[in-house]
Amino acid sequence: MPMELEQLRQLDAIARTGTFSAAADELHTSQPSISRSMRALERELGCELFNRSRNHVELNEAGELALKHARAILAEERRMRDAFDDLTRTNRTLNVASVAPAPVWRLASRVTERFPGTMLTSETIDDEQEVERRLFDRSADLAITRRPIGLPNVVCVPFMVENLFIYAPATDPI
Repeated sequence: MPMELEQLRQLDAIARTGTFSAAADELHTSQPSISRSMRALERELGCELFNRSRNHVELNEAGELALKHARAILAEERRMRDAFDDLTRTNRTLNVASVAPAPVWRLASRVTERFPGTMLTSETIDDEQEVERRLFDRSADLAITRRPIGLPNVVCVPFMVENLFIYAPATDPI
């Protein structure tokens, strides 16, 4: 049986907890399962990894070497998973720079409706040139401006028109 990541996790748990039973409890598995797994790992590596006593196990020199490499492999696996989580999050997140908040609200509902699982982050910026700059330097995926941007490689479509009204009491001097 080829070496598996689970065996490396088990080796690490045994080293931290001091017994196969405690490692099994921590990993929510059985002690006999861990014992079989460690015997298989020892067979694959061609040497014993533990000094075993009745109620305790201790890594021997080969076990310490195996643990050092196991932890490096597990750390690398964690970095790989984190990188893929970041990639998934980045690919499913749209960053929006906008000159007004209302279009972002409408855009958010449309995006979640048409692309479930996609997240929207936004920043409202008063300076229209700054909004455009964010689009050009790719710190924003979408830009919402008050006027069309007529440049190559940029698609610009009308999105919404705001009709706003203000009300005040008739007796108010304003």
